[in-house]
Amino acid sequence: MKTLAVLLALLGTPAAAQLYEAPNNTIVNGHLAAKNPTGLVPVATLCGAQPDAGSSDLAGTITNVGTSTCTITFSAAFTVAPSCIVSDLTANHAITVAISTAAITITGGTAADKYAWHCTAKAGL
Repeated sequence: MKTLAVLLALLGTPAAAQLYEAPNNTIVNGHLAAKNPTGLVPVATLCGAQPDAGSSDLAGTITNVGTSTCTITFSAAFTVAPSCIVSDLTANHAITVAISTAAITITGGTAADKYAWHCTAKAGL
């Protein structure tokens, strides 16, 4: 039944999509959403602010009001460094991103830059 629900969700059948639930994520109306049963959220340092409401280890946003370096520490460390996409949503300049099992470190930005991330664990790890 879960395989069918996932297939229907991918094909755009919202009612079936609501049937599938993975241990830490869920598909709601055809969209992958992060569940956060522990209530823990990533913590930012040097950014001058904390991640925006609804942010998680899976995905989130933050506005940098601090220095040119912003570190987002995952609420739970990954077994190996995850695959992440990180973007500067505000400026048109290059940023450097380092990903570890514990955190995302962004350098090269400026105050008021808004960053977005999406990270997934590698299969089987």
